[in-house]
Amino acid sequence: MLKLSDTELPVLADLFALRGEHREQLDTLAKLFHLDAVALTRGARGSLLLQGKRACEHPGFPVAVVDTVGAGDAFTAALVMGLLAQQELEVINESANRLAAYVCSQAGATPRIPEERLLGLRFAQIKMD
Repeated sequence: MLKLSDTELPVLADLFALRGEHREQLDTLAKLFHLDAVALTRGARGSLLLQGKRACEHPGFPVAVVDTVGAGDAFTAALVMGLLAQQELEVINESANRLAAYVCSQAGATPRIPEERLLGLRFAQIKMD
């Protein structure tokens, strides 16, 4: 699994001579490093998730930004929870963007997440086989 931001992708693109648009670059990284999933966060413009041949884009949620510190970590936490719960990419992407947007609307990197917000993230029970 790889999660990177739209400011980190150009660095990797230069380092590994990746060509094409974001989707092609992420596909190349996934193949090169045998990754099961790749997530590209794009700040206020949402995210792109790839898993195998499936791709899912989310436009993000508009929010009055107070502090962006911690948003990437919140996104990653929701992403991992969704992957562990074997949710559809669309559900994972929405939940991860929703949580990251909430964190951006609060001061500090680790704001308290109200229980009603967590319930709205649509986390399913994690299947541990």
